[in-house]
Amino acid sequence: MLRFASLGAKGLAGLLVGLAVWALAFSSETASASGETVTTELAPGWNVAGWTEAEAPVETLFEMIPDLEVAYAWDAEKQTFLWAVREESVHSQTLETLTPGMGLWLYLGGTEPFMWTRELLLKSGVASLQAGWNLVGWGGRDGISTEEALSHLEGLLTASWFWDGVTQDFGQASEGSGQTLARGDALWLEAIDAAQWLQLDGRMRVVFEREVSTAFQAETQAALDDVVVFFARHYNLVVEGITVRLKAESAGCGGGYANETIFMEEGCLNPAPHEYSHAVQEYLATLEPDGSWGTVRYKIGPAWLSEGVANIASAVYRDLAGIDSLDEHREHSRVAAITNPNDLASLEWERKLPAGLSRGPLAHRQGGRAVALRVLPSAPNIEVLARSFLHSVRNAE
Repeated sequence: MLRFASLGAKGLAGLLVGLAVWALAFSSETASASGETVTTELAPGWNVAGWTEAEAPVETLFEMIPDLEVAYAWDAEKQTFLWAVREESVHSQTLETLTPGMGLWLYLGGTEPFMWTRELLLKSGVASLQAGWNLVGWGGRDGISTEEALSHLEGLLTASWFWDGVTQDFGQASEGSGQTLARGDALWLEAIDAAQWLQLDGRMRVVFEREVSTAFQAETQAALDDVVVFFARHYNLVVEGITVRLKAESAGCGGGYANETIFMEEGCLNPAPHEYSHAVQEYLATLEPDGSWGTVRYKIGPAWLSEGVANIASAVYRDLAGIDSLDEHREHSRVAAITNPNDLASLEWERKLPAGLSRGPLAHRQGGRAVALRVLPSAPNIEVLARSFLHSVRNAE
């Protein structure tokens, strides 16, 4: 059985350092697919399209589309429609908030089509399906066949339909239909159970050291998909091309990251969110203009800070998953910081750490613990450290 075990040592760079840097580095403002947009042609009459921007009041929709008369969304949990109209005098409408990835029925008045352009957030490429009918937007690859797009949901769907705004008719999104999807489209899907649908090309490739059952492979992939979904939803960021290599199960629960590869033991995926954080750090620190990976060198900054960022991301994930409490993580960091005697001036870079702390886990744990208490009593200092880290990421040789 897969397990996300309880962590014994959580106080690396401390909650304050990690949270400040992570929030600055991966906020939706700085990582929203580089300002990418999508455009959907809406025909007069009924249309189905996805909301790809950040959460917004439904009034935003009517401001963006001048001839929009009525909008419907689908509440998959209650299996019922939500609706809103342009007239402000109508107070009984039930659709109030637009969320990333939401599918929408839109009725356009007039006689001319409208080119609807909006921002594309990566988190719109993650959909939560419920048992029954779902109306979900597509935020994945442009031009993908519906057959390939739905392949990750094999065995889960009993029906899949798309809507053609030009013909004003449904079509079945089935094998051999020849239908393709563009970002910003939406689909009607009937599922037999709840599931997360990761539409982005960020699925981690899993390599097992030994032969395992198909069911165990699927369970492992689903657990790792959850980690990618977390980063997409909470930090609006996904890294492509990551491989996970799993050793045969042992009594330990260790992990590591190097060269676009995460190393773990097959029965314990506890390190996954932490190690994926390092993949994110490396990718952002070495990203070339064409979007490819570059060279790391010293671009990810001192180890105590990079480890702290990874630890806070992991702690938030585990808190949301109900594995550990974020309050417990705070307390571990606070206690460790109070008892740490390190000289702060020596902790600016890992290569300047005192003897015995320049390599390995001590450099990560002890340095971060000291800074958590002594450098960060106030928000201004947090911001200075965070911005200093980002500067080193972007400009270090």
